Amino acid sequence: MKRRFVLAGLAAHVAITGGCVSAEFGGDEEPPRPTEITGYDYETGVDTSVEMPDGPVITADRERAAVSVKGVAPYGSARCGYLDGHAPSYDADESKLSISVTAEQDRSGERPCEDDMGGDSYRFVVWFDRGVPAVVDAREPFETQATEEF
Repeated sequence: MKRRFVLAGLAAHVAITGGCVSAEFGGDEEPPRPTEITGYDYETGVDTSVEMPDGPVITADRERAAVSVKGVAPYGSARCGYLDGHAPSYDADESKLSISVTAEQDRSGERPCEDDMGGDSYRFVVWFDRGVPAVVDAREPFETQATEEF
């Protein structure tokens, strides 16, 4: 009699938790996707690995509902050039985040721009209301880009 009670309890436990384990560990359920960007941060001169690959490196943190893009990109004229991070755009219908970093020049100073190349490291972090986008597209100066699917 006790054996039936234990087996019935075990069967009920497996039936209750079986769906949870499947969804958490690669089940067919689609992860929640964001509906909007809640904030973002862009900075240059960040610590990056010396061996950065060509193009942006894209990572996602589902628990923090955040996407990070970092890289090292060139710009014209070490004297007056800089990297500019444009406001990220998110298409909720496509679940696609687009990030763009461009090379710019500030010619307002007294020192003239020179005909050389400069470069800098950068990091973009974008936070969402929940989850992460299915697709992240990041573009750097001189047609360098990367796309990741999550």
